[in-house]
Amino acid sequence: MNIKKIVPVFLLITIAASFSSCIKDANAGTEVVGLKPTVLIVEGGMGQFSHQSLLFPGSETIDSMTFHLNYAATDVAPADINITLGIDAAALTAYNTANPTQTYAIFPDSTFSFKSTSVTIKKGQSYSNDIQVYFYPNKMDYGKNLMLPISIKDGAGNNLSSNFNTLYYHLIGNPYAGNYTATGYFYHPSSPRAISRQKSASPLNSVDFSIELGDLGGNGYIAIFTTDPVTHAVTITAAPGAGGAPYTMFSNGLPTDSPGYTAGWSGSSMCNNTYDPVTKTFYVRYGYMGGSGWRVTEEIIKKN
Repeated sequence: MNIKKIVPVFLLITIAASFSSCIKDANAGTEVVGLKPTVLIVEGGMGQFSHQSLLFPGSETIDSMTFHLNYAATDVAPADINITLGIDAAALTAYNTANPTQTYAIFPDSTFSFKSTSVTIKKGQSYSNDIQVYFYPNKMDYGKNLMLPISIKDGAGNNLSSNFNTLYYHLIGNPYAGNYTATGYFYHPSSPRAISRQKSASPLNSVDFSIELGDLGGNGYIAIFTTDPVTHAVTITAAPGAGGAPYTMFSNGLPTDSPGYTAGWSGSSMCNNTYDPVTKTFYVRYGYMGGSGWRVTEEIIKKN
């Protein structure tokens, strides 16, 4: 696999608050005295929906997620432990049966790949090296709820945890999410420029999605779009931890001071922070205050 760039995936991580129902294999040491050594997946929380919700801001064609395995015992691994991972369709079925109000389909094979499904916890260690899963945002159907349940299939004779054995990566479907072509203009006091790029709108829930601001997604400038299903007005806010936050909407025209701008392209007058459900197009104008004045993006973002 020729991977030129791997951008960290932005995460929403839901973790159960209590360890009361968990086996004491969460940590090695005295807590597991008398218990059979156990292998488990470290990341992802506890309970049936131990998971990480995937967001793919920006226009990258590949992203990666990393997790680890743990040998939970009173001592380190006495020898190399060769563990096998796999996609667990039965875990997905069990989740959908228990949660019929929001069910998931399995990620299509074309949307992900493993660096390897064979993992070794080395002799004298308690944790495996990085285990990487690659996702391909441009190949995903963002209108669907998708889940990738990864389970330990073979623990090399060690016990398997009942509630730390499966990691559920999931993507929440959203009718507005998907792949878009954006054209527009980025107003900046010293480096104004035209915008023409492919973007991925990644669902946060069934209504909101995240998308890069202008052409700055690779630098962490990520917006959240919320569209009113009746009026089709778009509300834009900064994603948690986003660069340049907070973001300001300019629905009635470009800012006239600090430093003040005039239209830099032919589509400027159309950018009033609305959505056209017929053409599946967003017309947006918003930005943030930088050290030398406003930085504002005007974009017409049309679904591919």
